[in-house]
Amino acid sequence: MGFKATEWAYGLHIAPATKSVLLALAHRADDKTFECFPGQQVLASMTGASLRTVSRALNELEAQGAITRKQRRRPGGSRTSDLCILNLSYATQSHQTESHVTESHETEGPTSPDTESKLTGQSGRHIEEEQSGDHSEDHSDTRAALEVDAEGIDRQTARSAS
Repeated sequence: MGFKATEWAYGLHIAPATKSVLLALAHRADDKTFECFPGQQVLASMTGASLRTVSRALNELEAQGAITRKQRRRPGGSRTSDLCILNLSYATQSHQTESHVTESHETEGPTSPDTESKLTGQSGRHIEEEQSGDHSEDHSDTRAALEVDAEGIDRQTARSAS
C-alpha cells in the first residue's frame, strides 16, 4: 500500500468519483515506483462505482496528468489490465493543501463559517461567535434543558446500576 501516494491523492481537489478511483490506485501502488495494475473491475469493486464511472475517471486522470497508463498484453497478444503510474508531482490548479492528514489526524485547509460541525451540530459561524464572546442570542433556556437532560440521564444510569 502506498501511504505517500494515498496522502498525495487525498490532498488533491478533484471530483469525488475521480478521487475515489485515484485513491484506489494509490492504495494499490508500489511505495517506490508508484506503479500498479488493478483491472477496472477491481477498481469498481473497491470504489463502489460502475465500470463506466471508473473508465471515465481513469480517462480524466490521464488527461489531467495525474496518472500515466500503459497497455499491457498477455503472451498471446490479448489485453490485460493497464499499468498505471501515479504522477505525484501533479497538483490541481486550485492548489493542493499542504497537508491533508497531519500527525494529529486533523484536516488543514479553508473552511466555511457556515460549515456544519459534526461534533456539535452547530454552524461554524455560531461557534466563532461563542469563541469571540459575541453572545447576541440568549441560549439560557437551551442550556437549562441540556443540564436537565444530562441530570436525567445520570439518574437513569444510577438507577439501572443499582
